[in-house]
Amino acid sequence: SNWTEKEKEEFHKEIFRLRKNIPLLSKSMNMSICNAFTYYLGTFKKSDNYRLLKTVCCQERALKQAASDQGLDACVICGDGGSLLICDGCEGEYHMTCLSPRLAVVPEGDWQCDDCVNRQFLEARDYLIRNSTIYDRVEDKKRKMEE
Repeated sequence: SNWTEKEKEEFHKEIFRLRKNIPLLSKSMNMSICNAFTYYLGTFKKSDNYRLLKTVCCQERALKQAASDQGLDACVICGDGGSLLICDGCEGEYHMTCLSPRLAVVPEGDWQCDDCVNRQFLEARDYLIRNSTIYDRVEDKKRKMEE
């Protein structure tokens, strides 16, 4: 990497402070997201600091989950209480300002967090793949071409 020692130190400090939020880190360091991701994936993930950061994030997640399991109202993202929006899929609680993009008004009807929406999308995709005949037709064409 062509990073100076000062840039590496700042990256390590910011990655811990921002808990792996690369877009925010790139803004705080005035660099492109691509440059930040390249360093993160190519250098930082191979370091002992990465393993430490991963451990810290896992412990924080476990503490937040334990607080939630005990009935303490806390935002899944920041861990603070207050006025929270509850996901109809997983019962996770969120500040509207912690969501990305932020919500200006409380949604009408059912609302689901990104994790639940992503999970439903992947389940629907897998269902369609399993029940689609298009792959069978492609495989049939491949076999005929090989014969």
